[in-house]
Amino acid sequence: MEVVAALHRFVWGLLADWVCFVAVFLCLGLNFGPWRLIPYGLRQLWSSLRNPGPAIGSAGQPGAADGELDSWTAFLVTLGGTVGIGNITGTAVAVTLGGPGVLAWLWAVSLVGMALKFADTALAVRFRRPQGDGSVLAGPMLTIQRGLHRRWRWLAVLFAAMTVLSAFGSANGLQVGQLAAVAAQDLGSPPLLTGLVTALATAAVLSGGLRRVGRLSAVLVPLMVLGYGLAMAVLLLEHAAVLPAALDQVLKGALSPGAIAGGGVAVTVNTAVRLAVFSSEAGTGSAAIVLAAARPADPLRQGSIAMLANLLDTALCTALGLLLIASGVAGGSAAGRGPLALVDAAMTWAGPGWLGVSHLAIVLFSFTTILSAGVVAERCVLFLGGNRWRLPYRCCWCGALVLLAPVGGGSLWLFAELVEALVVLPNLLSLLLLSPFLFQWFADQAPPLAPSPSPNP
Repeated sequence: MEVVAALHRFVWGLLADWVCFVAVFLCLGLNFGPWRLIPYGLRQLWSSLRNPGPAIGSAGQPGAADGELDSWTAFLVTLGGTVGIGNITGTAVAVTLGGPGVLAWLWAVSLVGMALKFADTALAVRFRRPQGDGSVLAGPMLTIQRGLHRRWRWLAVLFAAMTVLSAFGSANGLQVGQLAAVAAQDLGSPPLLTGLVTALATAAVLSGGLRRVGRLSAVLVPLMVLGYGLAMAVLLLEHAAVLPAALDQVLKGALSPGAIAGGGVAVTVNTAVRLAVFSSEAGTGSAAIVLAAARPADPLRQGSIAMLANLLDTALCTALGLLLIASGVAGGSAAGRGPLALVDAAMTWAGPGWLGVSHLAIVLFSFTTILSAGVVAERCVLFLGGNRWRLPYRCCWCGALVLLAPVGGGSLWLFAELVEALVVLPNLLSLLLLSPFLFQWFADQAPPLAPSPSPNP
């Protein structure tokens, strides 16, 4: 474990600067287009919600190559994967390690990180490949293989392999570990039983592929995100009197001269980057694997929709972070306490009933993340080995849920973040290599960036 911790510190010490550099570089090269595209992305998302278009049939039917899901459903699948325990226990870890100032830097990193998610998705749509069964294979691995010279195929293979490994750590082991901890605490359920139930439910959904995951996400994700968001808004309003002091701590922790001189800001920024990558998946390219498979095959539309998840994800992290700071549980007394214990303490401080809200959110967020990440990892497995590996992969994915449930999240945090870094590195390298193509394509868009396309061209 000491070796993993040392490697984690070394890799993330380099990667934090790398993520910020590439994100700022893309923002400048795109002339801050992702920020200006926020209203456009919202309009396209609303258009897809109102008129999702006809269902996609099997291979050979009209429109089968256009995409597997409408933009709204694809967005919900990715949002279900983005909004996971990184928004709850991950926020507790970040605020404890980086201090209150991590919330301010989280917003800075997330805003420039919108360019990463936009670029990943736009390029993935451009280089996606329809399959014979009516599905669409897309993502950074296809972007690298089809957008760069064939000598870069090793980079595509590396990305796909690291994404699969990362999914088993951060989106399988961590999620089911936290879910099992909550079930044991509230219901007295043995971790193995929780893992088995989760595995059976996951197998039932994943057996229907991306479309079945999309149908479930279309129902579950809006309810859980809106419900949790409204609950946090009500909670913060109930404790509005202590929020100014919490915000003051955030600003002082982010920008105080003492923190800058003492190197505290470097630690805070590093922690903010790790939280942004882990919670909003900025720079990992995983959201592009699902959203680039949506219809229509419009890079501008899908890229603009993809980056909206950053704003929502960061808002949810901020709400809980403010509660942790206001309650005082993330201060010096946090040493030696697990992230779930910190969240429980903050919710108990907030008042009766709020502990149950946070535990329900953990269960729902964990399950949707397991499903979404399961689809993402499966597409990478199909890229590496073809369709013959689909069933063995699903068996391994569900089996790991049973085996990793008793392990718990704590011992997997360092490993999960370390492997996440090994996903980000090849993806960011590919974005830099393809940036001239990306900038030229974006500059060619008709002003004022693009007309609103029909959802079913």
